[in-house]
Amino acid sequence: MAHEKHPDIGKKIWAGEFDEALRLARKAYLKNPGATLVMYASTLYSARKDEKCLSEIRERMPFLVSPLIEKIDRLSGEGDADALDVISTILLWWSLLKPAFNEDVQDDLRKNSLCAVKKGLELVKGNPSSQHPRHLLSLTYAWLLLIAEDPRQRKDGLWYLQTASRQARHVPDRNQRRRIYRKSAYLYYQYGHPFTAGWYAFQTLLT
Repeated sequence: MAHEKHPDIGKKIWAGEFDEALRLARKAYLKNPGATLVMYASTLYSARKDEKCLSEIRERMPFLVSPLIEKIDRLSGEGDADALDVISTILLWWSLLKPAFNEDVQDDLRKNSLCAVKKGLELVKGNPSSQHPRHLLSLTYAWLLLIAEDPRQRKDGLWYLQTASRQARHVPDRNQRRRIYRKSAYLYYQYGHPFTAGWYAFQTLLT
């Protein structure tokens, strides 16, 4: 997990204290950028709905994208499926956030997001102990398909979304179940299923 070596930051994020989480993440990143890149980028992503953090997200994220892409092959070699999910999600989110990007830049971000997803899914294939990375990666894959122009791909995306979200209840770790429920709720809402989104949002609160 992106915050596994920084549990204090993870606790701040789960508590909704995003500005404090970002302060701690920034401090760690400035001390050792190479080792904390994914963690810092993940914290920025987690803080995206906190207005106090938006200026730092806008300033820092453009400089983190290329280093994140460069890490994909290395993380695949290290077997870090969770970090690959974090990177794939951030790249896809950033491609959607910046409407000023031209199509080539958007396509490159999404191509690398898809690359990270596929490498992550290959790592967790047939590994029953990798439930939450598999479901989170499947949700990111669903997201990539749901934004496609081809209706057949969007239909496949909905299937991946339904399959991964329904399996969340089998994930033993409470926080990871919440991650899956929250991501599922977001995707259902964004792509035309508000009632299902509400159900998964409620599950996030109950978990």
